[in-house]
Amino acid sequence: MNKAVTENEKLARIKINAFSYMRSDWCGRLINVFGSAENVLKATTQDISQNGAVSIETAEKFLSETSKFDARAELDKVSNAGGSILTAEDENYPESLKDIPHPPIILYVKGTLKPERVRVAMVGTRRPSRYGIKTATLLSRDLALCKITVVSGMARGIDSVAHKAVIDLKEITWAVLGTGLGKCYPAENKKLASEIIDNGGALITEIPFERGPMAFHFPRRNRIIAGLSYLTVVVEGPIKSGALITAKQALEQGKEVLAVPGPIDSPTSEGPNSLIRDGAGIVTSALDIVYHIPLQYKPQVSTQELENRDKQNTDVSVGKNLSEDEKAVFNCIGQQCLNLDEISCKLDWSVPKVSAVLFELEANSILTCNTGKYEKKI
Repeated sequence: MNKAVTENEKLARIKINAFSYMRSDWCGRLINVFGSAENVLKATTQDISQNGAVSIETAEKFLSETSKFDARAELDKVSNAGGSILTAEDENYPESLKDIPHPPIILYVKGTLKPERVRVAMVGTRRPSRYGIKTATLLSRDLALCKITVVSGMARGIDSVAHKAVIDLKEITWAVLGTGLGKCYPAENKKLASEIIDNGGALITEIPFERGPMAFHFPRRNRIIAGLSYLTVVVEGPIKSGALITAKQALEQGKEVLAVPGPIDSPTSEGPNSLIRDGAGIVTSALDIVYHIPLQYKPQVSTQELENRDKQNTDVSVGKNLSEDEKAVFNCIGQQCLNLDEISCKLDWSVPKVSAVLFELEANSILTCNTGKYEKKI
């Protein structure tokens, strides 16, 4: 076990971490060069400039900001909000983060970290399709049933969908933020953030408590998402998206990346499809994800509920045994959205016959109809 740092060293790291141009690789290098964060703050402008490979102006700004930042007040703010500030030497600092390039020198945490559970990152676009929403919901729910902690970034879109799906089961999910714990972004996720905590999960960030969102925060947040997780699953996202950045960082950390295939004409499927083309594993169910979890961690995963469910000839949301006709229509729709004529054509059935079966499935809350198209109800 690493020796705990002194209180003064911890306060010095909090100050350094609060620099507005903060990069943990640069801050960490300075700490290594000078031997401690306390020594960094005692250095001259010239020493910071030379050893940090930055301009005199940046070195001056660094020393000015860190001298003015009240680290003890920061500790009090976080504590009063029910959180804590960890250094890498603290017992609760996740071991998996210590092994990534440029680990956070300071980690702000609110909630409960249960590192003994397997963790899987679920990431994707902020503008998901209905297919993406359904898929992220189903996968996240099933991972939660396996007692796997779903890690994501609490952004709009796939991230929020994944967290909410786990919360619906009263299970554990971790959210890595691109802001401080004192700022909720996006604002509409304030309730979600509270529910994550209430259900035994955690909010995690390296950003100072009151700092809001900035563009450069999010790629750095994504490396923490990948670092906390045993593998990363990309549901939907364009080629140039935060989800693909997370996937790249996971690969750089030596982690496995999996992807959900999507329609070739969908811009949001370009990212996952390109990852699959380049060798990423294909995800068609949560069991595909479980299969790729490193062997030494599989004893921590319980798949009994999924295996029992898959023995039934029905979906998890279907609460009754289907007739043969109902099974045929249900399986025909699959993960698609189809209208009556399309189902009739695929099954080579008469329209009245299909219509009668659809009525039964919709009446039993197995399918839902929106603008004339039928899909499975999650």
